[in-house]
Amino acid sequence: MVCPTEGAKGRGKMEKLIVSAHEARELLGTSTTEVARLLNTGEICAFKRGKKWCIPVEELKRYVIETARKDTERRINEDKRKERTPHGDAL
Repeated sequence: MVCPTEGAKGRGKMEKLIVSAHEARELLGTSTTEVARLLNTGEICAFKRGKKWCIPVEELKRYVIETARKDTERRINEDKRKERTPHGDAL
């Protein structure tokens, strides 16, 4: 599925709204197994058309941003715990 967007000189360029599981794997830089896990657990919302997964591009963007936020929060919390212990030793 594609959506028209404004391209150069006002000509409409078609932008994909949904991608396949294979395309999602390439975009996320991960394995087919990981994409299947994300789809089957509902971490990425998608739908099936026949046997093929249809994944909204916006959903992939949301997943990447959410994952980055969680990772950043985890690292910040780890740094704060290290600061609270003498000599940075783990608890």
